[in-house]
Amino acid sequence: MKFLSFWYVIVWILLVSLTLSEYFRPLTTLGIVAMVLGTAYMAWNLWMEYKIYKEEKKKIVQ
Repeated sequence: MKFLSFWYVIVWILLVSLTLSEYFRPLTTLGIVAMVLGTAYMAWNLWMEYKIYKEEKKKIVQ
C-alpha cells in the first residue's frame, strides 16, 4: 500500500507540472480533474491510515 501511494504521488506531481506548463493546453482540463482526484485520494489514504493508527494505539493501551 505504501509503495503504491509513493508511485501515485509521483504521477500526481508529474500531472501537476504538465498541467501548469504552457505546452500542454489540451491536457489542462484532464490535469485539473486528475489533481482533484489525486488530492481526494491522498486525503482518503491519510484518513484511513490515521484511523488504523488510532485503532492500533487503542489495542496497545488495552
